[in-house]
Amino acid sequence: MAERTFAGWVEPIAAETLGGAEELLAFVRSQPDAFWDRSSGLAGWTCRDVLAHLAGDTGKVSASALRAAVTGEPFDDPPDFKDGGDARNARDVAERRDRPGAELIQEAADDRREWAERMAQLKESDEDARWPGFPLTLGQYLRICAPHDREHLAQIKVALEQ
Repeated sequence: MAERTFAGWVEPIAAETLGGAEELLAFVRSQPDAFWDRSSGLAGWTCRDVLAHLAGDTGKVSASALRAAVTGEPFDDPPDFKDGGDARNARDVAERRDRPGAELIQEAADDRREWAERMAQLKESDEDARWPGFPLTLGQYLRICAPHDREHLAQIKVALEQ
């Protein structure tokens, strides 16, 4: 990955977000085929389901928020957080549940590559960006999302050890 520079407020968020993404993707790429159908440690979700979730709205919503901040385009379909994202997560997993692991890895990697590119384009003034119907600033949202990949990687690793 090319060396990037980030606005001051983005630097720690990018380090956590992109570092976690690299760890997650390296881990899932190294797993045998049997890995995908094993329990992830999340009730009712296999390891494939977790990656389907991460390749779904997790990747798309963050990419959309970053794209909107950088380009001024609308923030497409921002989450409302009313159910904690459960409905969107269930939809994303259902849509991707039958896809091969390699396809899910590629989709997640493509999203994270866009995140890196967009994060490097953010300015100091973008931290407080807001959108109609979305309760958080861009900075608040990115800080909440930063540990997401690492959290799911840790859950998968614990489940695989059992």
